[in-house]
Amino acid sequence: IESPPEGRIPGAIQTAVMDTAQGWVDSIKSALRLDPDGILNGEIRDHDSAITAIKAAMTGHLMLTTIHANDPINILERLEMEGVQARMIADPQLFIGLLSQRLVQLICPHCRRPWHEVATERTDDERHLVESVCNPDQVYLRNHEGCPHCWRGVTGRTVIAEVISPDARFFQLYREKGRIEARTYWHRELGGMTRNQHLLGKINSGQVDPLAAHYISPIDEDSYTLLH
Repeated sequence: IESPPEGRIPGAIQTAVMDTAQGWVDSIKSALRLDPDGILNGEIRDHDSAITAIKAAMTGHLMLTTIHANDPINILERLEMEGVQARMIADPQLFIGLLSQRLVQLICPHCRRPWHEVATERTDDERHLVESVCNPDQVYLRNHEGCPHCWRGVTGRTVIAEVISPDARFFQLYREKGRIEARTYWHRELGGMTRNQHLLGKINSGQVDPLAAHYISPIDEDSYTLLH
């Protein structure tokens, strides 16, 4: 259910919806009558669409949807801001996955510049940032002049993501102690990979320029968003 459908999804019945609060609600209700295997709801935009999506999930149907949020836990905070009751949010049978993603540029493997060749051209702060967080021997920077294989040193974009599969303890910590305790528990006890770790893996494999990526997702983010 989208407004409008953004691309063909093989095997799916795609429905364009009137881009109004009631249009989204009516479309989800209509979809439930068809006994679907799952529902993809384009976006949660307000209280009505949030409640309708949650009610659909409460019927036992797989519900996939999107909402603008900074990170996975911020999804829960956004839903609360839309007026969803806290007791509805803290249910690991209802919320089985929270995902946040960003896109960073892929640098050209043909003309990228090794860190050890360009480090002296960078500021003291930039050198400290890269060398304290990354593996300098594996780091490359974008060549803005480019080559015949790329566009100014860039060949495309790649996703960096953070996926939380919450359990009862996660929600208990979120409700009682807040996001930092809950996220730290997920990372330490459930083995979660942070968006920062995903990004550093791509930086240290030479795919992503750390200084360019830092403006999209800070490369030292885990140092101040997790308990240590």
